Amino acid sequence: MDLLGEYARFVAGLEPAEFAAFTLGGALLAAASLERGFRSLARRRLAQDTPTALLRSAAQGYVELSGTARVFDGERIRAPLTGRECSWYAYEVECRERGSNSESRWRTVDKGSSTELFMLDDGTGTCAVDPEDAEVTPSVTNVWFGRSATPPRLTAQRHWLSRLFATESYRYTEKIIEIGQPLYALGFLRTHGGAATPVDHSADVATLLREWKADRASLLRRYDRNGDGEIDVAEWEQARRDAEAEIRAARADRSHAPPAVDVLAKPPTGSQPFVLSAGGEAHHTQGHAWAAAAGLGVGVVTAVLIGSGLLMRLGGG
Repeated sequence: MDLLGEYARFVAGLEPAEFAAFTLGGALLAAASLERGFRSLARRRLAQDTPTALLRSAAQGYVELSGTARVFDGERIRAPLTGRECSWYAYEVECRERGSNSESRWRTVDKGSSTELFMLDDGTGTCAVDPEDAEVTPSVTNVWFGRSATPPRLTAQRHWLSRLFATESYRYTEKIIEIGQPLYALGFLRTHGGAATPVDHSADVATLLREWKADRASLLRRYDRNGDGEIDVAEWEQARRDAEAEIRAARADRSHAPPAVDVLAKPPTGSQPFVLSAGGEAHHTQGHAWAAAAGLGVGVVTAVLIGSGLLMRLGGG
């Protein structure tokens, strides 16, 4: 079959308005595909170029970690639709709606994802993971169908092709990260609480002095040694030393502070991705490699077709 000839005849047969819409749609598809492809390629390179840190020696800040997903002792995280214990879950319940032209579409009636902290253990240490706003690649994705908003018991899943012809009114999707699953992560590591938490004494002293200055009468009674109604340089220096001593005394006994906890969470700036990927780093980079190839491939082919169509119309005109 002469595919190029068929395409030329298709392009030539389009009305001007149809060709304009075809060209605009193709250009948008090409741009979106190329953008997705380059973004996946950048994510793959970021993962490959960022060294994996060990939790026992990881610095505060943006890090790459690789370990095992676990839950904290005594904690239980259960996926809502199946009740299965896991480290993380996301779910969606959709209802089939039929339009006036007999076409159907799926409308979301309920969805959500877990925000509970779980644990990443890399063998040298552990950290808590706050999954809010993360880009998550689950270890298991289940899709099944039923006749009410309450999902039936999950049994064997259908082949993905048979899902296209499902007749039930409701579709249920549940994604989880299994406990004990290899976990790759890119995020911002920060220590919360504990005696090791850095203390900014100067900021605390300045805050306390501002509080004292707000109560001028009390400040004068305490530090106006010569009774002139003003706080001179020497008197203010004494107040500063007293404030510093008070702050240090309040911080002196930190032995009862809660233990320090390392938490991996979304970076404070939006330029760095927050990634949680079940299956490990190799699985994560391979997924982005396929996505990059697909995006770039579709983008280039679409751009070539649109460009060829333009040349054919111009040449024919």
